[in-house]
Amino acid sequence: MSIRNPLALVVTLGLGALIGAVVAQPSRLPIGPNRGKLDGAAPLPDVEVVVGAELAASAGSLRGTVGQMPRTIRDALGFAPAQIHWRDSLELDPHGYELRLRGLNVGSGRVQPGRVLALETVPGGAAGLSGERHQDPVSGRQGVWVDESDEGQARLMGCDVLHPGFVMALHLDALLRRNLADLLTREETHRVLDAASQQAPRTVKELLERVPVHVVQAVLANLLREQVSLRQLPTVLEALLDAAEDGLAPEGLTERVRLALRRHLTASLVNGGGVLEVIPLGDRWQALRGAEPGDERVDGLVRQLRARIDAGREAHERPVLLAPHELRLTARRLLERALPDLPVLSEREVDPGVTVVRLPDLVPA
Repeated sequence: MSIRNPLALVVTLGLGALIGAVVAQPSRLPIGPNRGKLDGAAPLPDVEVVVGAELAASAGSLRGTVGQMPRTIRDALGFAPAQIHWRDSLELDPHGYELRLRGLNVGSGRVQPGRVLALETVPGGAAGLSGERHQDPVSGRQGVWVDESDEGQARLMGCDVLHPGFVMALHLDALLRRNLADLLTREETHRVLDAASQQAPRTVKELLERVPVHVVQAVLANLLREQVSLRQLPTVLEALLDAAEDGLAPEGLTERVRLALRRHLTASLVNGGGVLEVIPLGDRWQALRGAEPGDERVDGLVRQLRARIDAGREAHERPVLLAPHELRLTARRLLERALPDLPVLSEREVDPGVTVVRLPDLVPA
């Protein structure tokens, strides 16, 4: 047989070979678009502030104020995120902001760029000011967003005047402190212990030989959850090491550590005059034994406590809830959702050298 077109034969044979290879080995062909590898996805930032369009336009001044939060929190509590990421979103209220921890919204608010917030120091103190009404999310005080030109008038009326960046920073700071324990991962716990070993190497070594790292993590997280500072970390670890001999669960270990820190706890809660202002509860705790969050008796106590705190705000009271030692943790768990910023001390955690003033009894809600 003569071959009139050798090139055509080569092309035909090559195409046939390719078709045969495809039919014989279909599993080697990609199906659909190349989606990349799962491990190539960028991790969510630990802490992220998301702002609306109007706040993004004035991000320079706001970011400068908010950016100081990690250092402030670390100075106070001995632990803080390394950095805070900043992102704008068209999905938010133009004047709104959110704090997100690993992508989850843990709190939000709203400020007015180009205005100032006049906060009442006495009820009705800002009634003569015109502007958008606003309740400060941290202090609970009522206020009005007024033009910057009215700042002088607001001060003359006795109002505290705050700029939007400061209002936002105070709120984000409070939110971050309330959720700081969730950032104490196993890896972060190792970093904290590595830093502590520079000061107390033998204590850290002995502790890790006797207490699992996940238990140390749980105790430190429990302390942070109530905003107990870890700056005295060697003392914390020594107390944890001593308590570990009794084989307690993390909650029991935490309470033992708190007793060892009572001087530091008390010092962090006194007012400007060095006085510890406590709310007396007396026998009310007897009714809370066995209670659960949301029970009517718990809700009733929350209403009374809120009314008592509001009544003392004008006098700049810094109230601390004082509970019997065996009920301190129970009280904290029952009240933490409704009153996250109200400190709860046991009677045994009060430093004997500190002056204690019992505030007036609870008022009806």
